[in-house]
Amino acid sequence: MSARAFVTTCLFAALVVFGAGSAQAQSGYRYWSFWQVENSEWRYSQIGPANITVADGDVHGWRFGISTQDGAVAPKPRTDPGQVFERICGTTSVSDGNVRVAVLIDPGQQDIAPFGEQVPAAQPACAVVPEGSTGATALSTVAELRIQDGFICGINGYPSSECAVSVDVPSMPESDGVDVLSVTTASASESVNAIDDPLTPTVSGNEPLPLIIGGAVILAGLATAWFVQRRRT
Repeated sequence: MSARAFVTTCLFAALVVFGAGSAQAQSGYRYWSFWQVENSEWRYSQIGPANITVADGDVHGWRFGISTQDGAVAPKPRTDPGQVFERICGTTSVSDGNVRVAVLIDPGQQDIAPFGEQVPAAQPACAVVPEGSTGATALSTVAELRIQDGFICGINGYPSSECAVSVDVPSMPESDGVDVLSVTTASASESVNAIDDPLTPTVSGNEPLPLIIGGAVILAGLATAWFVQRRRT
């Protein structure tokens, strides 16, 4: 193999390995997305909770993750939407003039957490609010909120300071199928780290470590082959 051919091959290999990851990336945001259950399915809400009037039996989900703002790519709350209300509010009684709203706060996985922060456990709660209340009232009844310019940036102290930061993300599935209601009694580290989340974001354009390692292995192999060929000739 000539020196020119070797250089050309290495450049091609680098483009294949490192360029592939960049080509799959798309712009997104890391924030709390808002969901509702409709017809036993999670539906990304296109309107904010302050513009929704709740009714008895409603289910609201909040998932911290990496999404596009329109929800076209967004991780759903991780539990069966058809059973959420019964599991969270089934034993909660309600008096006349009040309604029950099942609220599931799913903080996502440790691998997408802001640097230096520990992901808390999922937090289910049954909000009992007066008839005519909004979804924002239901959430504020069961959680402490950090709001900036009308946007919910933090729930119960997570994340501590950032607010819908821009990141680069690869394609991701609609749901990872994990039932967080089954692990809410575990510690935060167990409920987060014991579950394999397919979300593997590339933040601020940095390449994922597996791609870097793979590229290094390919380039090292090509270099070895070139030196062996040179010795033979």
